[in-house]
Amino acid sequence: MKKLCIIACLTLGLSAATFAQHPVNSFFDELGTANIHTEDLVTCIDANGRFRNDTIVTVFHRLDDVVWAKYVYSIIDLRYRQNYQLYFPTNITDTDYRNLFKVMVDAISEGMPVYDKVIGTNTVKPLKPDFSKPRSKRDVVTVFLPDPTTVMTPDGELPECFSNPTCTDYSIFQYDSINDALTFQSYFYENFAKNMYKYLIQEIVFFDKHTSRLHRKILAIAPMHPSKFPPQLVKDWATAGAAEEETTEETFGEDVLAMAGMEENLDEYPEDMPAVTTATPTSGSQIMNALYESVLFWVPFDALRPYLANQYVIPMQNEVKRVTFDEFFQKHLYTSYIVGDGNMYNKNILDFQTRQGQDMTEEEVKKEQSRIQTEMLNFEQDLWEY
Repeated sequence: MKKLCIIACLTLGLSAATFAQHPVNSFFDELGTANIHTEDLVTCIDANGRFRNDTIVTVFHRLDDVVWAKYVYSIIDLRYRQNYQLYFPTNITDTDYRNLFKVMVDAISEGMPVYDKVIGTNTVKPLKPDFSKPRSKRDVVTVFLPDPTTVMTPDGELPECFSNPTCTDYSIFQYDSINDALTFQSYFYENFAKNMYKYLIQEIVFFDKHTSRLHRKILAIAPMHPSKFPPQLVKDWATAGAAEEETTEETFGEDVLAMAGMEENLDEYPEDMPAVTTATPTSGSQIMNALYESVLFWVPFDALRPYLANQYVIPMQNEVKRVTFDEFFQKHLYTSYIVGDGNMYNKNILDFQTRQGQDMTEEEVKKEQSRIQTEMLNFEQDLWEY
């Protein structure tokens, strides 16, 4: 009996000592203000200033256990309410929060490599990353040149610098050839970043027989900017995304792609966010060319994850609900719409035409998107008997 009492006392003593080492943090600090900040994320960095591996959840999958896989290409449109947390804050004066684009820009300035897209042909322009072609830092500077219309002179003319193809004076980065480093220029950031409301992601959906379940993993992400494609291809990119319900015209292209995957009411948007109205109807191949040209670069998602894990997304409706960008993506809290999948023709949805050589109608595009989604769901369901 004495032994049991001694063991119980020792256990309680250890519990009390353990509790004493972890004091309860007050919600209010000594000034009486709410103790909500993002400084606790510095614990993700070890004594050497490197990100700790245990802050990022990774799952090991054996190659021999993966018996089925499918590539899917989707667009995350930040103009939809579910994706607002990736777009805001738009300014760089906020000391607690950064948006997705700012996190990506800071990662690039710290040396994260970026890669080019697969070079397409006149007829086929695949939305694929080419990880065999990393972009040089000098080349990255030209990627971040702003929309020329934002730097026009009062006379409506472009600055003389823009007549030079190698102009970098208005980029948000400056290249230091001596140190081989990039320097961030905040002055031109907001003009460029305000139109960063689309991201293309490459995902792979695969079945692991060891875990007996279907997994989904983002492989790469690419920011898309409207100033990077020829304006004659698609007019009014900033107003593309959804067709008005009362329109009687047959719509094509990106507005159809967006409508197929979104059922949310898109009537109300923040004032400083690009509006969503009807796009000018164009052919499907022209829309896909425009999407191809608008891709700035590709980033391997696993290379970006350490930076995403070190930044909270801006809260929505609940200030104490703290979610990092990495959690936001891993839990699939965003919404997106499919633009293509891996197929033998190396084409995306709008690259296909009907047997009569015509562009697919809105209903046909929706059916194709639904077919891709249903194919993935049916594969998992057909594995089991009920």
